[in-house]
Amino acid sequence: NACIQCLLSFDSLVQYVSQKKYQKALNTKTSKFWWALSEIVDFNNSKINPFTPTILRRIAEKFFHPHEQHDSHEFLRYFLSGLQDEINIQSNKKEIEFKDPESAWNYYKKHNVSLIDDLFAGQLISKVRCGNCGHVSTTYDPFLDLSVPVIPDKTKNFDDCLTAFLKEEEIKDSYTCEKCKSNSRVIKKLSINKFPQILVVHFKRFQTFPVKKKIKDFIEFPIETMRIKK
Repeated sequence: NACIQCLLSFDSLVQYVSQKKYQKALNTKTSKFWWALSEIVDFNNSKINPFTPTILRRIAEKFFHPHEQHDSHEFLRYFLSGLQDEINIQSNKKEIEFKDPESAWNYYKKHNVSLIDDLFAGQLISKVRCGNCGHVSTTYDPFLDLSVPVIPDKTKNFDDCLTAFLKEEEIKDSYTCEKCKSNSRVIKKLSINKFPQILVVHFKRFQTFPVKKKIKDFIEFPIETMRIKK
């Protein structure tokens, strides 16, 4: 319910669905996700309150078991990915090495043409430095949301969480250097190259080590205007 209300607050998405523009963009004859969103928008436009999104419920029941616990972020990713898949151009899955972030982004946009990508997609740059030979491997990854850590007594606001997300991370014995083929200690560093029009932020509130628990710290973030300093 929270995710649906958020999606209905984006005028460009609502207008696109209301005008049925997605119908011309579909790459498949059957459209269950866009059909579901269209039903929700039509109900909302007709001022029927409350309403039950029957199509979306049928879709969700196949993926989310009613006796298991799921969060809103998990549902939103599932729904947005479904909307993407019904429009985006299917590309080959082979790995491609790009010379710079712009060429990687252009390739991504060539095959990901949905309004979902126009609104929610950004780009991360990931650099991994080998502790043995010093070689740096760089990859460019699109994202639809940022899952930022919440660290008890340390992260007080969104900037703190973003700083923790972008902090250098040491990886031990789980990465093979593409140059020297060693499994030595490596350092991984993330940076954000492109921000989307609409930034979706997921606060990681579940701690698994040393004790599994939910982190209930209050995190400050702006309601109207956000200026990211990083």
